[in-house]
Amino acid sequence: KEMEQDILRLTRTIPMAGSELAKIAASGGQLGIARKDISSFTETIAKMSVAFDMSAEQAGESMAKLANVYQIPITQIGKLGDAINHLSNSSPAKASEIVNALGRVGGVAKQFGLTELQTASLSSAFIALGRTPEVAGTAINGMLTKLMTADKEGMGTDSKALKKAIAENGEQALIDFLKQIEKLPKENQMGALVDLFGLEYADDVAALVGGLDTYKKSIEELKKTGKGGTPEFMGSME
Repeated sequence: KEMEQDILRLTRTIPMAGSELAKIAASGGQLGIARKDISSFTETIAKMSVAFDMSAEQAGESMAKLANVYQIPITQIGKLGDAINHLSNSSPAKASEIVNALGRVGGVAKQFGLTELQTASLSSAFIALGRTPEVAGTAINGMLTKLMTADKEGMGTDSKALKKAIAENGEQALIDFLKQIEKLPKENQMGALVDLFGLEYADDVAALVGGLDTYKKSIEELKKTGKGGTPEFMGSME
């Protein structure tokens, strides 16, 4: 009875039928979400579904997977939703595409030391530079894996320094690396990237080097703060 009332109450503020909301609540139960959190989970996923233009089922499933991979308590998944929505509002990348890419790169990005928000920035940048979520996912996985195993690839004397930089701050290490490539004469950039990443990924990493400003903008978007130091993206799905 109580849950029924919770769901009916949500129909007043969320443009979704009670039956749809009940499906989200049911999937929350299957995910093992505590009774006390089901109402807020249902509300968050419903907002996502509307804001991201995804079906409620897709939104719920994707977010549950991301919560799992990035070890985010499901009650805090709304923060990631807000960040994704904010990135999609401020770039050509669609929210559903960012979600798709995030799901593809989770394990590798986490190993590299990127948080879910930093991975969202990187995914958003690749998509904004014209890559599909599938290609963005493959490129990010390939690029980060190669950088993590740099010493095995004979990348020269800097591989130890790179490993140390990645361990200290993955995102900064990645930016610094891309800047180094950007500094090379144009005609040498592609050769260096092919040496490092092979033909398969060189093109995509080159796009990121050429679009470094897009990537930096995407990082900055999530760092902006409003009153009281709260991130500006919070509440974006609202």
